[in-house]
Amino acid sequence: MQLNSFSVDNKAVILKVVANPNLDSDEKDLIESKVTSKAEPLPEFHAALAQLPTVFCSVMELDTSWKNGLVIDKVSISRTKQGTRSVVLSGTKQLECRSEFLHPVSSPCIQIDDASDGESGAVAIPAPLAEAVAKAIDEAERYMHGERAQGEINFNEAKAALNATAKKGKDKDLFANG
Repeated sequence: MQLNSFSVDNKAVILKVVANPNLDSDEKDLIESKVTSKAEPLPEFHAALAQLPTVFCSVMELDTSWKNGLVIDKVSISRTKQGTRSVVLSGTKQLECRSEFLHPVSSPCIQIDDASDGESGAVAIPAPLAEAVAKAIDEAERYMHGERAQGEINFNEAKAALNATAKKGKDKDLFANG
């Protein structure tokens, strides 16, 4: 399976994947799937996403103060035939003049891997920034493969609910003939 994009909102993680990336591009389009999961990602996933506003500001040649109010919540990944990855970072920016409005933003396509043999081009961003994007992709792939945080059940709450249900059952004999 190959990850083509991932995005995060306050309710779910959305992954777009291709089951068999070795097929022709026409066939790939037919088997791309969107997977939405409400399972909580690992803390490393959130930490990796938190580094992306710095990458965005660098790519867009913005002052680092522009990170305030910037949330990068989607990464779209493209690959060459040799596997060289490029990404587009998308998100929202809260503007000072309109704090109630989240303005959509996106970066141009950013190559994050060194060009393979026979390809032209080079990594357009410094290595630490490319590594930060690669880390976010790695964490999204871990999520895709099922490495997720486990939500903890509050056993005291569950036990209290069961006890309340049991008490209602004792007060009202549901099996009484009548």
